Amino acid sequence: MFELRTKLVTYTILVVLAVAGGLSTISITLDHRNAVAAFERKVTALAQTLGEAVVESIFVLDVKPLRQQVASVMTNKEARAAFILDSNGRVLTDGTEENTSHTSALSSEFAQRILSEKIWITEHHSTGIVAGGPIMLTQDYVLGYVYLDFSTANLQSRVMGQIQQSLIISALFVVVTALLAIAVAKQLIRPINKLTGFASRITEGSPERDLPDCGGGEVGRLAQSFSAMLANLDRSNTELKQLAETLEEKVQDRTQAAEAGSKAKSEFLATMSHEIRTPMNGVLGMASLLKETRLDTEQELFVNTISESAEALLVIINDILDFSKIEAGKITLQEDWFDLENLIDSILKLLSQKAADKDLDLILDYDPDMPKVFMGDEGRLRQLLMNLLGNAEKFTLEGSIRVVVSGQVTAGFAALKIAVQDTGIGIPEEKQADVFEEFSQVNASKNRSFGGTGLGLSIAEDLALLMGGKIELHSVVNQGSTFTFSCEFKTNSEVPKLSLADSSAPDVSANSAAEPNINEPQQALSLPHSPVPDLLQSPLKVLVADDNDTNRLVVQKMLQETGCEIHFATDGLEAIEQYLAHRPQLVLMDISMPNLTGLEATQELRSHEVQNYWPACPIHALTAHAMKGDREKFIEQGFTGYLSKPVRKQHLLELVLALQVSQKSAPLQAPKTQADQTS
Repeated sequence: MFELRTKLVTYTILVVLAVAGGLSTISITLDHRNAVAAFERKVTALAQTLGEAVVESIFVLDVKPLRQQVASVMTNKEARAAFILDSNGRVLTDGTEENTSHTSALSSEFAQRILSEKIWITEHHSTGIVAGGPIMLTQDYVLGYVYLDFSTANLQSRVMGQIQQSLIISALFVVVTALLAIAVAKQLIRPINKLTGFASRITEGSPERDLPDCGGGEVGRLAQSFSAMLANLDRSNTELKQLAETLEEKVQDRTQAAEAGSKAKSEFLATMSHEIRTPMNGVLGMASLLKETRLDTEQELFVNTISESAEALLVIINDILDFSKIEAGKITLQEDWFDLENLIDSILKLLSQKAADKDLDLILDYDPDMPKVFMGDEGRLRQLLMNLLGNAEKFTLEGSIRVVVSGQVTAGFAALKIAVQDTGIGIPEEKQADVFEEFSQVNASKNRSFGGTGLGLSIAEDLALLMGGKIELHSVVNQGSTFTFSCEFKTNSEVPKLSLADSSAPDVSANSAAEPNINEPQQALSLPHSPVPDLLQSPLKVLVADDNDTNRLVVQKMLQETGCEIHFATDGLEAIEQYLAHRPQLVLMDISMPNLTGLEATQELRSHEVQNYWPACPIHALTAHAMKGDREKFIEQGFTGYLSKPVRKQHLLELVLALQVSQKSAPLQAPKTQADQTS
């Protein structure tokens, strides 16, 4: 309340100051204006009188009476200068005996105005007033001129005195007003202080509900309103307490339901991925093995059709799983340095065979001023560009597909633009807004010429948003389409240039197929049908643990040409028994198996190795579990590497070859003793 009282007193004083100051200013201004006007009239009248008095003396050029007349004017205490000028504007007398200015011409502008205009003029300046005019013998004959200069110092002094007097009076008014304002403010604030104190006690939790007497008027009505509001708040608090008792239970129930739904989605995605990839492993594996047998033309056509259909089905499955993961919020970005030019080049190589079948030109136009190495999720960017380029290849029957990379680099960041331009069928303008919708087709009729789930562009747009970018579309029917992906990536010129092998070669120890439809090649790379001679001379012992007959058969046939000594187990317990019996040099372990899972079996095997001081055997997960994070989870549980189903023959052969080479190059080591382990 002290603040309110201070404001009331301050506002009152300011109002009084404004009124008193305004009135004083007006009064002083008017007085000053009237005084100046009167002084001007006085000086003008004196100049004219002097001019009339010296007509005869100037006519006969009698200087003495002229000097006496001017000297009488100079006796005025405000007079600073007085001159009688001849008709040519030269000084006849300045009122002194010496008359030092005799015959000299006055150089002031005012004197020049008198001579030129030949009229009586009065002029006011900052320190004085000058007046002058012609001395006329007749109406048209000028005998000379009068020039007077009077000081306004006394006038200014009188004005300053008035200002000081006004300030003193205003100060007295302020003091009196302040005292009155303080007294009135106390009277006004007293009931408000009572109400404020009551409100503070209520805020601190006081059960008091009887309002103090705040009198009538506005404050009294405010107190009554406060009392009514307090009663309403008490009722509301009671209702809120009752609601809170039930709300906590509802929130807990909904949270549990949301967590259960999220968990159910995750479990569904994992189950779908596993259950679909398991039979797909048999279809693709057997098809790839069948291709290597002697087939006639018709049989080769049938096998190729099976393989291509299975690959297409795998793409669709991966799209659906990716879409489900995006919807469930299960996709996170993994950032690392990657070579963008190599990445795009590897994608174009994957599409080169299909493009060659259509006689399409695949062109990469990479701005030479743009850096090559960026920080980001290479796998997700590969998936995004693969979807855009796959879409362009599907709808382009002739011409070319061009990838244009451009952008600007500032302060370690690149505003990157990757445009995929095709000469395909184009998209009607009214359909362009729908192409990024899930399950959307430009032509959704049953007799459409191009198939697909309608998820590729939707997933690409979602991935672009995850990266903080966007995709823009420009298309003209029968001329082609351009999809432009824009995003900002961190760049660093000091990062060494990555090789093509670094950015695109498959990783046999942790297969990139762990991320469906991201790094998994859509075409198998070629390897010799016969292994190197050294491999046949010293075959590996391989243990394959899988409860599915088809999967075991696929692996057996894929590794048949390597000459490996293969042992099989149908569950986790049998895998442990086979491992202890044969001591294999490589274990391919399924995850979902009866009796003991692959994870449990692997942990048992690692425990045996530690207890018996055996060197660690390479154990690779060969599984249909291919969700994000599965690879890391399996390696943390003791696996050496990871291969996802459907497994590629090339990946298995590369793994066997790599192990064979590493064993031949490594020197033989004796088993470690217990002392070695504890040292």
